[in-house]
Amino acid sequence: GPRGAGRPQGGAPGPARTGGPARSGGAARPGNLEPLAAAFRAAGPVSPALLRGNSGSALGGALRELTRWAERNGRPDAARRAAALAAELLDHPDLAGTLQRPALRRRTCCLYYRCPGGGLCGDCVFDAPPRRAAAGPGLAGGASAP
Repeated sequence: GPRGAGRPQGGAPGPARTGGPARSGGAARPGNLEPLAAAFRAAGPVSPALLRGNSGSALGGALRELTRWAERNGRPDAARRAAALAAELLDHPDLAGTLQRPALRRRTCCLYYRCPGGGLCGDCVFDAPPRRAAAGPGLAGGASAP
């Protein structure tokens, strides 16, 4: 629809239309990530744990941004609903164990540090970049990460 349609004056989202993933018509279910994961695996080898971790991390990042928005706009109700929905999604078997709570820090490595010019991601499992081992198999050589 048109930009801002269905929103109160000022552009803030209106009341939630869903109480959780089970009532969202399927849009907010982790199982919907499987077709995307299958597409990645069809393009080349990629760890299912890496994809699950990235999905959990994306959900954690969305929750952090929604919470910041809610705080800036005086909407604690929106922050509470977002946190409840994220908790429910993170308890789903497809995402369970991907993040450490309550900090929403990754439990597995996304391997960004191994990319040229890469470093630690914002919710990195590491406190400091792992030391690089001698070049070997892998994206950029070196030892594997958790």
